[in-house]
Amino acid sequence: MTTACKSCAFFETAAAKIDHAGLCRFNPPVFLTEEEKRGVWPVVSDTDWCGHFSDEPTKH
Repeated sequence: MTTACKSCAFFETAAAKIDHAGLCRFNPPVFLTEEEKRGVWPVVSDTDWCGHFSDEPTKH
């Protein structure tokens, strides 16, 4: 099993619009500046990895 972002349940490719990249949906969006008043999801490479990897969505 690979633990790369592209195999993670929290990885979304549709909105990133960058080849070999996607959005990490594990944590909530962050604000870049106080003036923008909108949050952005972190953009990650599909080969990146972290300690939050999950191959299936969390159940609440």
